[in-house]
Amino acid sequence: MVDSVLQRFARQLNADHLAISFVEPTEVARLMSAVSFGYGIYQLCVSLLPPSLLKLIHFLGFEGDRRAGLTALMYARVSEDMRAPLATLSLLWYHTIVRPFFALDGSNVKAGVNAAKQLIEECRTEFQNSALFLFFAGRVERLESNVSAALEAYDKAVDASSQREVRLLCLHEVAWCHLIRLSYEEAYRSLTQLQQQSRWSKSFYAYLAAVCCGSNGKFEELMTMYRKIVQFVAGTTKETQLGLFILRRAPKLVDQDTGRAYTILYYKLLVYELLYLWNAMPSCSIEALRRILLDCKGNRSEEPMVGLADLIEGAAYSYLGDRQASIRSYRNCLKRRNPNKDVYDQHVSAFVLYELGSSLCTIDNNEEGKSFLLRAQTQYRDYDFESRLNVRIHSALRDLH
Repeated sequence: MVDSVLQRFARQLNADHLAISFVEPTEVARLMSAVSFGYGIYQLCVSLLPPSLLKLIHFLGFEGDRRAGLTALMYARVSEDMRAPLATLSLLWYHTIVRPFFALDGSNVKAGVNAAKQLIEECRTEFQNSALFLFFAGRVERLESNVSAALEAYDKAVDASSQREVRLLCLHEVAWCHLIRLSYEEAYRSLTQLQQQSRWSKSFYAYLAAVCCGSNGKFEELMTMYRKIVQFVAGTTKETQLGLFILRRAPKLVDQDTGRAYTILYYKLLVYELLYLWNAMPSCSIEALRRILLDCKGNRSEEPMVGLADLIEGAAYSYLGDRQASIRSYRNCLKRRNPNKDVYDQHVSAFVLYELGSSLCTIDNNEEGKSFLLRAQTQYRDYDFESRLNVRIHSALRDLH
């Protein structure tokens, strides 16, 4: 009986060996590419989770290795598999959107530009007329503050695409390019178009359009947009960070006691807050940053949130290369947000702690810098874009080790 079992086992091994020997090398390579693509996406996405979720992921035995994910995607993109273009798009998404959006490289939004340029150049002969590749080419230009070239790339992408979603994606970027230029009228036109055509977050586009109206002194149009936002908010989910953001910002658009609009400077500061929170300020020109600085030095009684002008001022100084001035602005923001004024708009305190901690670390004051980063991580909860900031803090703390 034992002999018969051994014989059957031997025959099975021989059959398996024969089956394996007939697998074509190209099939093995294709399989490896497919596995690498899935593995790379998984590793990359897990590595971007907030620290609170990472603890749970690690407890369950999973890891998120960003470098391993990028390596796997690079392997997948040079293969003959059908997923190779998707791997390239994933890498472009990471270098041009994820890295600057989550500030994985601090204030250096250009950190992934060279890698993205190389990817685009290598695919130029095959995909030079592809709308998505033109879109990412526009992202690269925007990150390098070449806003005119970015707008040109987005126009080409719109012309090359017949898909409504791609057109709206490009229009979204066009609106942000105008905001980066502080061209409120042009931004307003793009945003109202998005608000009318997009199925995604109409309240967000309406809010952006409203603050552009206020920054341009068009208060009647502002009031019209405000009434639309109130209607949108009533039907908007409050569970997303963006939904909560709009819910908290809508009452700030008009004076709730008088029903009147605020000053132009007030709305400009709300625009600058958007540029800061979406990490778009580094793409502003030197002239635009100086205009922002000038506005931030205005009457503090006109700021929408206590300390917001100081936070924006510090960020502008930082992007202009004046690190000491930025640190002074951040410290001044913390002083103004004393315990009596720290109940509301706590994202200002959390973000300024992060900025101050990061700035101190860049001048080799790691001990004090780390203490501010830890305060930003533990002192506040349930503020605007908490998970986004936690990713930045986690990345900054990891770089200190």
